[in-house]
Amino acid sequence: MRTPLATLTLTLALSLPGLARADVYKCLDGKGGSVQQDRPCTGSPQPAPSRSTTDKANTTQADQQRWNAFLAQERAAKQAAALVEQKSAEQSRREALEMVLAGLKQIPRPADYQARIDAMLVRMLKDPDSRKVAFTVLPWGSLVCGTVNARNGFGGYTGAQPFVAYFDTQGGIGDFKVYPAKELKTALLIGEDLEQQLLRDCGYRYTP
Repeated sequence: MRTPLATLTLTLALSLPGLARADVYKCLDGKGGSVQQDRPCTGSPQPAPSRSTTDKANTTQADQQRWNAFLAQERAAKQAAALVEQKSAEQSRREALEMVLAGLKQIPRPADYQARIDAMLVRMLKDPDSRKVAFTVLPWGSLVCGTVNARNGFGGYTGAQPFVAYFDTQGGIGDFKVYPAKELKTALLIGEDLEQQLLRDCGYRYTP
C-alpha cells in the first residue's frame, strides 16, 4: 500500500520533463540540417559522423596518387600505341620502296642512254653549247648518275652539278633531275624515300 507521500513523488516525477526519462533521436530535417526528437527517425538514415581534417587530407592525397598513376599508365599506353603505329608506317614505307626499286632494277638501260640524257640537258640548260657532261656511275638497271657543268644566265659556270636519271620500260626517261648544291643537301635530308635512295645509290651522302 502506497503512502500519500510516495504517490505524490511518483506523480511529480512522471509529470515534470526534467525528471522523466525519454530517448532522444537525432534525425535529418529534409533541409540539409538535423533535429532532435523523442521518436525514431523515418525516411533517410542519419548520415555517418564527419571525418576529421586529417582523414580528409589523407583521402585526398590517396585519390590524387591514384589519379596520377592512372594518367601515367594512360600516357604510357598512348606512347606504346604511337610507337607501334610509327613502326608499322615505317615498315610499310620500306616495303613500298623495295617494290619500286625491284621494278626499276628489272628495266634495262637503253644502249643510247647517253645521247638521250644529253638531249634532255640541251632542252633544260640556258646555254647548252657550254655543257660539260660526265657519266660517273651506273649502279643498277636503268639508273644513270653523272654531273653537268654549264654557263648560267650570268655567263659563269655553275660548277659540276650531280644529276640522276632512270628509264622506263619503253626506253624513255622516267625521271631526270639536276641537283645544285643546296638542293642536293635538301633532297638527301628531307627528300622522298625513292629520291633519297637513288642519290645514295649514286654515291651521294648528306653532310651538315
